[in-house]
Amino acid sequence: MKTLLFLSTFFISFYLNVTEDKNTVEVTISDIASSEGNIVIGIYNKENTFPKYKEIYQGKVIPAQKGKVQCAITNLPKGEYAIAVWHDENNNNELDKNWVGIPKEKYGFSNNPDSKFGPPDFKEAAFNFNQNKTISLTIKLN
Repeated sequence: MKTLLFLSTFFISFYLNVTEDKNTVEVTISDIASSEGNIVIGIYNKENTFPKYKEIYQGKVIPAQKGKVQCAITNLPKGEYAIAVWHDENNNNELDKNWVGIPKEKYGFSNNPDSKFGPPDFKEAAFNFNQNKTISLTIKLN
């Protein structure tokens, strides 16, 4: 009887852990000027790392297609996130900038905040997962 109770408790706790992280973000990146290179997507879960490419929480690189591309980011734990995207047209894994530091490649952020004078704050681009769900975001490249 004790064994049956133990096994039941074990399987229930295992099931709860497996089903805990069911959050998905379906991302559409629009206004892609060409099919050259890749679209680089960085997901951030900390304010102090946004939008530093080398400090992403999770990322994806997908081939560029003129117009728009879509991808899904799955199994995100509950929490607050922001997304930064850029079109790496020359495949050098860097956001190319001019001598003043202004990006030469197109970029965008979740919530599409105004970024003409620099990257937005984490809070401007942030979205929350408080329960298991799927959300859809469209990020426009500038």
